[in-house]
Amino acid sequence: MSKFFFIIYMFFAGLSIHAQNFENKFQVSFQDSFQKDTVSLRIGKCEVINNKVLISREIGFTGVRVELHELNKIIVFENGNTILEKKCSFNLSKDLKFYFILNKKKSSLDINLNNGKYIGLSKNKKEGEAFILQQLKRPFEYD
Repeated sequence: MSKFFFIIYMFFAGLSIHAQNFENKFQVSFQDSFQKDTVSLRIGKCEVINNKVLISREIGFTGVRVELHELNKIIVFENGNTILEKKCSFNLSKDLKFYFILNKKKSSLDINLNNGKYIGLSKNKKEGEAFILQQLKRPFEYD
């Protein structure tokens, strides 16, 4: 009988460890004002998105998001489906440098995760800055 309880305990402990490894360290969501815009994103030395055409929906979200998980695993999702997984190394105690190309125009942002690990990027309709940055400590909600 004690073997049975031990096996059950090990099963749930394994599930708990797997769930902890899947918690994201940061999340980047491409949000509003994209209208067939071509976007590339590099975080530090890690190329994450290359020439992706983005279209924002009425809810203010393109369906494209980037997450960093345990073990330095970057996952790019589009409409809930994984389109890229790769290993990238980041020093999360320092500002992260985001390098963008939006419709062939280069820009960059320094991201401090102390301001929130949920990063929303919208296309800026005005000249000057390419993106409007929104950073939260809780996930974005879309209707």
